Amino acid sequence: MLAKGWQRAAHRDIDDHLSTPAQPVHTHDRAEPLARGEIARIDIALRQHATRFLKDDLLQVDVRGDWHFPRNPLSGQFPTFYAPSPKGNWVLLSGGEYDSHLLFGSRAISVTDSQAARLRTTPV
Repeated sequence: MLAKGWQRAAHRDIDDHLSTPAQPVHTHDRAEPLARGEIARIDIALRQHATRFLKDDLLQVDVRGDWHFPRNPLSGQFPTFYAPSPKGNWVLLSGGEYDSHLLFGSRAISVTDSQAARLRTTPV
């Protein structure tokens, strides 16, 4: 897993003063649950990370309605856990009038040809 982010739909209000296009900050000052069938924009901040992507690398996005890791003292989340969200169904809308996208910042790096060749041949 490269990075993760989570957001309760009821706490979707954005702090315009603290947020940036690539890093939304939520106010969490009130809960506003969605009504059944209501469509709402929900911005999810990804935790910061430092990863170098090479040409032809693939990025997979996993969108879930529950916590990604098992709550198990030996192999999962321990000792704390996140309170489960209320039960319900959710639908991710994209395309047309629904602008769903992944936005993350990038930073240019300089790599010599020999460093790039070594990166391509290093086993993972």
